[in-house]
Amino acid sequence: MKFLVGAQLPRRLAHVLHGAGYDTLHTLDLPARNLTTDQEITRFSRSGGREDARTRGGAAHGM
Repeated sequence: MKFLVGAQLPRRLAHVLHGAGYDTLHTLDLPARNLTTDQEITRFSRSGGREDARTRGGAAHGM
């Protein structure tokens, strides 16, 4: 399983998930870092087969 951890969550969570064997990125790892928009994060998550760790079920609120 792949995860993308959002800016409101600590980068440490991405490290913990990675240490547990999951392919994990934090928004700080993206080109725009924590300035990445919700739409860009959702698009990145869907195109890369990542679960969006900002919300349950992989979909951002209101999307």
